[in-house]
Amino acid sequence: MKEAFLLINCDLGKEHQVVNNLQSLGEIKEAQAIQGIYNVIAKLETNTEQEINNIIHSEVLEIKPIHSVLTLWAQD
Repeated sequence: MKEAFLLINCDLGKEHQVVNNLQSLGEIKEAQAIQGIYNVIAKLETNTEQEINNIIHSEVLEIKPIHSVLTLWAQD
């Protein structure tokens, strides 16, 4: 199982909308609004690193209030 943490920038005031949209994705195990440089943090779990990239590009970045995603994962 591969885990990644997503640090997300989105429109101000849209953090909870983004969290709700992320939570509807089966691979997102946790999402929370945060304060600071980033607006939302999410934990993503998949079988492969390629799936992480696919979900970010085809699903996460399609959520309109999202501007950018910084992805962090540990190498095995």
